[in-house]
Amino acid sequence: MKTHQLAIVIPAYKITFFRQSIESIVNQTCKNFTLYIGDDASPDDFSEIINYCKNEINTVYKRFEENLGRRNLVSHWNRCINMVQDEQWIWLFSDDDIMECNCVELFYKHILINVNDALLHFNLKIINENNTRIFKPKNFKSHYSTIEYFENIIKSSIYSCAVEYIFKKEVFVKVSGFEPFDLAWTTDNATWMKLSLYGGITTIEGASVKWRLSTLNISSISNDKNIVLRKINASVNYLQWAKQFFVSNNLTDVTSEFDKIHWLLTTVVYTSSLSYSEKYWIIINDLKKLNLASLKLKTMIIWLLEEFKRNIKLITYYKGY
Repeated sequence: MKTHQLAIVIPAYKITFFRQSIESIVNQTCKNFTLYIGDDASPDDFSEIINYCKNEINTVYKRFEENLGRRNLVSHWNRCINMVQDEQWIWLFSDDDIMECNCVELFYKHILINVNDALLHFNLKIINENNTRIFKPKNFKSHYSTIEYFENIIKSSIYSCAVEYIFKKEVFVKVSGFEPFDLAWTTDNATWMKLSLYGGITTIEGASVKWRLSTLNISSISNDKNIVLRKINASVNYLQWAKQFFVSNNLTDVTSEFDKIHWLLTTVVYTSSLSYSEKYWIIINDLKKLNLASLKLKTMIIWLLEEFKRNIKLITYYKGY
């Protein structure tokens, strides 16, 4: 009979950094967990790494016949979560990121004392393909309410991904799991908002997760027009969802319409795949979708200022100033 409470779940597809991710899990100072790996019909051969895993830690591996993540990433996440057996906590990890060696140990120490928490978080470090730290986001406060979390996301005061969170399975089921958006873009933000209704978000101090920024992940893709358009559309859908979420849960949204516009413009501005004309019409149409057409003039001013800032950064970068 299993005594551990934690399931670490990896929706796997890319092999490039997979071994490094697995080694960070195998090297945990506390191995009181089961690792579940859901292979999304990858063209890569994971067998050597899987065998290594099974020899070192409790591992459950399943290869799915359909490459579901290509058309619906959230559905692939869900079928990987469905692999979990009787563990009470779930950590959705990835096939290219790294957890520091004492994360699981600190998790168990935390839940031993804080029995009512439902959503836990580790601070992030951003690394590149060579494992070099390129950015250290601002640490989270020890605790965020739902309102505070959304405010800080929209104002870009914090950096939040998916892989640095651990959640209670019972509460995850209660809120109907991951909130689906195309490309899973903003799915994590919305899901953490739902889960945070049950006690907020608590950060575990003393260990970090290293999130990898590379050309292999969706977050870094800014030159593929189709992907960029889908990300922008998902962002609009997220803002529409958030508006209804606050109403349904009798919460007060403390962000302004301009905070939301500024957040949305980030994806529009930082892409080379769209012309200025295309960007203009995207912004106009998105304002209509959000019932913010009356803010067109001020939005255009904000957009042009952001484009100017971006161009200055590019000039500075290329000239080596």
